[in-house]
Amino acid sequence: MDFFQMTAPCGLDCFNCHFYLAHEDKEARKLRPSPLASLGGPLVQALQEGVTFSFIEDNKMPKSPKPIVSFEDTFDKLDIRVGKVVDVELENQTNKPTYKMVVDFGKFGRRISYGRFTSHTIEEVKNRLVLGVLNFEPRQMGTVTSEVLIVGTQFPKAESGEATFVSPAVNSKIGSKLF
Repeated sequence: MDFFQMTAPCGLDCFNCHFYLAHEDKEARKLRPSPLASLGGPLVQALQEGVTFSFIEDNKMPKSPKPIVSFEDTFDKLDIRVGKVVDVELENQTNKPTYKMVVDFGKFGRRISYGRFTSHTIEEVKNRLVLGVLNFEPRQMGTVTSEVLIVGTQFPKAESGEATFVSPAVNSKIGSKLF
């Protein structure tokens, strides 16, 4: 069984999971079974097949490619809020396909954002709740200027830079702060 290909066998966050982080550490995967075996699913199946592994010791955890920073010096300074896309259209004045989105942040006003979310249809984007960083300086994109950064991640199997949204799981109040 290829543990690198397993995602959320226990229903937890894989990117903080010791099993996931050990995918290339053959020695860590050979160690005795973990208490997580009681959770079931592919994990239990692997254990029943004789595969044994354990948590990686803290000093063996892969290091982040970026330095550790304090909450107060970084995240706390960002003003990230929930907004609703009220208008969207394909923008042709940028180097790559981009949507021009008008995003309503409630009492924080409406802002224009240009983003590479074009793997989504206009219908999927309009009225979507999104997260926007309100206190970044405006950013020039070709001949247009984006007033707010809409948070996203790489769209699966799409061209590099093509994004999908990071959105609240439920209907959050427009203008709500991410914390």
